[in-house]
Amino acid sequence: GGRYSHDKSLLFDERLGDAIWLIQVARGYDLIHDLPTITDNERRVIEKRLLRKLADHIRANRAMMVNPTNWSAIAACSVLVAGYATDDDELIKVGLYGPAGSPEKITGGAFFHFGPKSIDADGMWAEGAMGYQFMAIQALVAYAETCWHHGIDFYRYRGAAFKRLFDSPLHYAYPDLRTPAIHDAGHGNIIGRDTYLWEFAYRRYRDPAYLTLLNESGTHLDAQFQKFAVSVLYDREADLKVPPVECRSVNFFGVGYGVLRNTDRRGTVSLLLDYG
Repeated sequence: GGRYSHDKSLLFDERLGDAIWLIQVARGYDLIHDLPTITDNERRVIEKRLLRKLADHIRANRAMMVNPTNWSAIAACSVLVAGYATDDDELIKVGLYGPAGSPEKITGGAFFHFGPKSIDADGMWAEGAMGYQFMAIQALVAYAETCWHHGIDFYRYRGAAFKRLFDSPLHYAYPDLRTPAIHDAGHGNIIGRDTYLWEFAYRRYRDPAYLTLLNESGTHLDAQFQKFAVSVLYDREADLKVPPVECRSVNFFGVGYGVLRNTDRRGTVSLLLDYG
């Protein structure tokens, strides 16, 4: 671990910006890699002077690779995606297991960010604020979808711990699906720019409870900032019944939040207690 040093980066004002950008660019390069209009020399330039160079720069700050934070998840994911896009075994190893890591000694990377120090047993992200959890899920979706195509199933790793990361916002949010302002994160809303993340959860887990959110989000044909390619929801059953979200009291013992709820004919009252 260690504190972050917010040093300047190569393209943006900090390495986080470079990492977010690199995930998209490496994925795009992977899609066009085999085009006959791209020469071998152009591929070498893209891989060596852009993707590998930026990945090496990001991983040079060790703290960006080894902490249970959304920043670290995004940074390590960018290194992994760049590694797969360039067939660079060293970058892949660092992206999966962390600096000087291995399957027997996980120091960071994907296996760390899907591990117990990052995802609590109650399904909350370690930083304890929903805004950070949404950022982390962006990285973990990119991790999981990339590794899915390389024989690693993070959707079911550790007894499907990733699913609990999708489930916890439904239990944590207010009855109107807004999320409480806590620590240094303001109010959020599960219905909004991050709702598309549950598309991937629904695709891999087929939990109809997620349709409560997705029916409010709709499908899309575009790819936007951190919003990957075309919607995966076009194959869902249009008449599938959506179970109501139960507003029950819940204790997130891992991060120390208790949510008390009482429902009567007038609606549901929700009270969040932060005892962590």
